[in-house]
Amino acid sequence: MDAKGYRDIEFVCTGNNFRSVLGQRALLALVKPLSKTELRVSSSGTLVHFLHNTPLDQLVSLFRPLIDEAYANRNISAEQKRYFEQNPDNF
Repeated sequence: MDAKGYRDIEFVCTGNNFRSVLGQRALLALVKPLSKTELRVSSSGTLVHFLHNTPLDQLVSLFRPLIDEAYANRNISAEQKRYFEQNPDNF
């Protein structure tokens, strides 16, 4: 893929904690030194504002069905499910 025409690139993920930041840093490290034009690379998260501004009890009620489903489908262990139930403020 030829990216000659792109000058503003934004990586987006849900939390802006890892994936989008990693993409931003990797692109800057690999491409910016080779670029002959100004390149602006940023990252953002789609749920950052929501997660930081929603009361914990509402977040727990939103995530609990997802955790239950993940456990029922064997995507998480009983220990992981128990951890969520005992430490909801870590999510």
